[in-house]
Amino acid sequence: MTYTRNDIAKWPVTDKYHIAPDGTAVHQTAKVGAWAEVGEGAKVGEGAEVGAWAKVGEGAKVGARAEVGARAEVGAWAEVGEGAKSVIADLGREQHRNYGRCAYANSAGVVILQSGCRHFTLAQARAHWGVADYPNKNRAMEYLALCDYVEALAKIQGVKT
Repeated sequence: MTYTRNDIAKWPVTDKYHIAPDGTAVHQTAKVGAWAEVGEGAKVGEGAEVGAWAKVGEGAKVGARAEVGARAEVGAWAEVGEGAKSVIADLGREQHRNYGRCAYANSAGVVILQSGCRHFTLAQARAHWGVADYPNKNRAMEYLALCDYVEALAKIQGVKT
């Protein structure tokens, strides 16, 4: 479903969020651009901005003061951390544990790789999944390859890694 600012303005306010009929929460000081889509159960934090034509998937979270640019997509159950300045890539859901994954630039402009509840810099991600005794070697190799992919995208987009 697509919600406009006029639609959101009509939603009841509980605590600090406008509550849509399907449970989607958009903070009262957040900005949602024209034709942007906010999925069922998604949360858009205080002062966050979702640009025109952007999509925030079901159950996804956009942290306080984060910015999701025009036409950007945040997949289902992915999280864009507090203060994020741009979405680098929606990385889809992990096949093994079904975690939402996303790469974004944080408030300092540094690349963050998010998977499930984890938000790692690329160095932290490589240290986490690159240890010799990581319990699932296939998952580790998948995430290390993902780090390389995100790093390449960030360089193309001018984001420091």
